[in-house]
Amino acid sequence: MPAANQLGAPGASPIPPKPSAGGLAIGALVRGILAFVTVWAPIWGILSGGGAAVLGFLALRARQSTGMSITGIVLGGLALLTSVVTTLTTMATLMSPASGPTPVALPTEPITEPADPAAETFTMPDLVGDNLQDAQNELQALGATELEQADATGQDRSQIVDSNWKVCSQDPAAGETVPVDRTVVLSSVKNDEDCSGQDPEMPGIGDAVRVGDLELTVKSVDRATKLSNGFSSKKGNWLVVKVKLTNKGKEQVMVNSSDFNVKESDGTTYSTDSDGMTYVDSDEWLFLKDINPKTSATGTIVFAVPKSVKDPTLEVTSGFLGSDSTEISLSKP
Repeated sequence: MPAANQLGAPGASPIPPKPSAGGLAIGALVRGILAFVTVWAPIWGILSGGGAAVLGFLALRARQSTGMSITGIVLGGLALLTSVVTTLTTMATLMSPASGPTPVALPTEPITEPADPAAETFTMPDLVGDNLQDAQNELQALGATELEQADATGQDRSQIVDSNWKVCSQDPAAGETVPVDRTVVLSSVKNDEDCSGQDPEMPGIGDAVRVGDLELTVKSVDRATKLSNGFSSKKGNWLVVKVKLTNKGKEQVMVNSSDFNVKESDGTTYSTDSDGMTYVDSDEWLFLKDINPKTSATGTIVFAVPKSVKDPTLEVTSGFLGSDSTEISLSKP
């Protein structure tokens, strides 16, 4: 009976070695798992899956772990196929045109509403007798943009506080259709004056004239060519005006010589001569002088004027920022 074949015995067949795990098999398995997990990523799945399959085949040829190699090949192959589909789908989506035609922006012209002719005009209201401030407010509400005001007495006084004046005449007349940019002129007098005498005779020396809360009377006017105070004298040409002031209001009023000016008919104006005032008795100075209600004060004002001055008038202002004013003729009767 022949002897059994044994390892090392003559004529015995060698036993093949058991395959080891090996680095290629492990790499194929790991790469296959990563490729399968990240199969959703375009391109990356192709590279990882393909790499896992290649490593799996190389591991089999090297007789490394069959299980790891085949698992790597299977996972890598699935990842490869899936990633190819995902990549193609993504590229098709990105390259395909948006659904529907692309709108084309056309140049547009701004739409201009036609002007309403009625909005550019208004009907002139009857403002005669109205308070000047109220009349102006009404015109502005109607759209009027050009407003002018005038002294109806012809004295060319400034209407600083419009609420202290009333309308005597208007241009355009009431009822006219007026363009909003036409100049509207309102002629007015002070609230306590009468429109019926729009050009009254100017008050003169000795007439009591109301200026705000003050009642003013020019007592005398003298032309002087020499001023003297007992210590010195000065030659020149002056108008020396003496006035009486009575406070008719309920509060103290402050008067200053700067509230007075002499005016010629051509509009030339002369202010108080401060140097000439030094020749006046200090009791007659009107320098920041306070006058209590129901009391009076007298004062002297000196104006340096040329010899040729004709028909001079005394211009007096009172109230806040000179809101009240009047003129008195200094020509002797």
